[in-house]
Amino acid sequence: MLTTLQAEARAHGQGRMGATAFFGFGQVAPSVAKLPKSEALPAGGLGLRYKLTREFPMHMRLDYAWGKNGNLIYFSVAEAF
Repeated sequence: MLTTLQAEARAHGQGRMGATAFFGFGQVAPSVAKLPKSEALPAGGLGLRYKLTREFPMHMRLDYAWGKNGNLIYFSVAEAF
């Protein structure tokens, strides 16, 4: 059994810049009855967005994320928001 909860806030700045903040947590257990005793696994992060073209919604993304097993930095070029 798995439960998750996620939230994300996005902001568009003037011009092509934007930002995001995200948070979530999940729990995993072999049955519903064992979920209350399972460990909650939180994660979250912050990100910057830059719109590459004015005509198409293509963004360059840079995110910093943290979780139980460490921190990561992600960079990608794709539709973000």
